[in-house]
Amino acid sequence: NSMRGEQELPTLAKNIITYLASYLQAQVGTIYLANGEDSLQLVGSYAYSIRKGNRNKLKLGDGLVGQAALEKQPILFTNLPYNYLLISSSLGETVPHSILVSPFIYEGEVKGVIELGTVGNFSESQQGFLEQVSENIAIAFHSTQTRTKMQELLEATQRQAKELQTQQESLRVANEELESQTNALRESERQLQTQQEELRQTNEELAEQAKA
Repeated sequence: NSMRGEQELPTLAKNIITYLASYLQAQVGTIYLANGEDSLQLVGSYAYSIRKGNRNKLKLGDGLVGQAALEKQPILFTNLPYNYLLISSSLGETVPHSILVSPFIYEGEVKGVIELGTVGNFSESQQGFLEQVSENIAIAFHSTQTRTKMQELLEATQRQAKELQTQQESLRVANEELESQTNALRESERQLQTQQEELRQTNEELAEQAKA
């Protein structure tokens, strides 16, 4: 239900990470998407505060997120050092005990990575659930990206068609102007021929008068 319908990428990412954090009892979470440049871009988060040192863009192999994407395998990290990632509320801050990082893959290609943090521990069933739904998440993002690309192509085609129509209209106007100029030239040529004929007749008359 969270992934249903035609959603934009930021909305889809927000709905997915919010549901996963709630269902898996995680207090903080992020979701990154591969951008086709050997890097990952942050597109959605849950209770995540951007701090100094945190990055919205990661290369493959950078940190747990980048490493999970590079290896195409989930990573469970426990006993986190202080300030690795903080869980914040209006009452204070605390450090999560466990971080679960899981890539989601479509037809062998990493589409993105999900990172969840909890003050407790992720059970095997919770890890299994995230691994089980990762394929559906990958399909959802792939479908959304494909639909977005198709929409962009459609808009580009419509722009090109409009530009072509404008060019055709300009060409039609130019052809009409050229035809009008051609007709005017023909009329000028006709008038010139008439004048030349009149001049020839006048010259003949003058010649006859001169002879007489």
